[in-house]
Amino acid sequence: MKVIVTGNARSGSSFITNLIHIITNYHCGPPKEIIGGDKNNKWGYWEHSNLNKHDRQYQRKIGADFFNPDPTFSTNIDDNKFIDFANGVKNIVNRDNIELYKNNTLMISPQLYQNIFPNVKWVYTERPIEDAYRSRFGAPMDKSSYESMVKNRIKCWKNSPISKDALTINYTSFEKNIEKEILKIQT
Repeated sequence: MKVIVTGNARSGSSFITNLIHIITNYHCGPPKEIIGGDKNNKWGYWEHSNLNKHDRQYQRKIGADFFNPDPTFSTNIDDNKFIDFANGVKNIVNRDNIELYKNNTLMISPQLYQNIFPNVKWVYTERPIEDAYRSRFGAPMDKSSYESMVKNRIKCWKNSPISKDALTINYTSFEKNIEKEILKIQT
């Protein structure tokens, strides 16, 4: 695993993952495993379905809740549940030759993957909460509940030491030299 992309839903993480794939030619897994487009995201989500499912199952087991994130949450990486999880991740990554992985839920628990892949490069996408709220789809949620949820997700990310070294890309202000920024993750 070379690069992990995370960020709040509707932050541009799918778009950035696609750009990284095009610019670096990093492999996201077999096409049949990549979650494709739909009416809400016509270019695709660029998430590996089997690995994504594995992550969500483990996050539920340890109480990491993407929809009700706790900024003080931390994981115990020494227990057997984590060892089983890590072995499952490695098996999927090796089997499918995954070099580039996108999963928005990792913004609340990035240390899980950092412990498995200590040399992975992180890319974090961000977007103003107001813009993300306007662009979202799915179950109705009032604006203040949505803002609270997203702010807690962001706190989870920013409380992680991993966030300090990540390449942060803001959806609303892509720089003209975005390719140059993305190429930094190859070095």
